[in-house]
Amino acid sequence: MALGSILDGPKNIDEKIAALVPALLDLMHDPETAVRDTVAWTLGRVAEHHINALAPHFIRFMETMITSLNDP
Repeated sequence: MALGSILDGPKNIDEKIAALVPALLDLMHDPETAVRDTVAWTLGRVAEHHINALAPHFIRFMETMITSLNDP
C-alpha cells in the first residue's frame, strides 16, 4: 500500500520499481483477497505513473492480470 501511495512523486525510479514488479506479480497469487486487491491497485499505480518499469515484465504482467480475472 505504501509503495502505491508514493508512486506519483518521484520520476526517476523506474529501475527500482522494475526490480519490485516480479515480487508484486508473485503476490497476485496470495490466498488472501486483501493482499491481491492491494497488489492489483499498486500495479495499476505503477502502470499509471511508471509504465516503463513494466516493460521488461509485460508478458508476465498481462498473463497474471488475465489469470487474476478468474479469482474469487
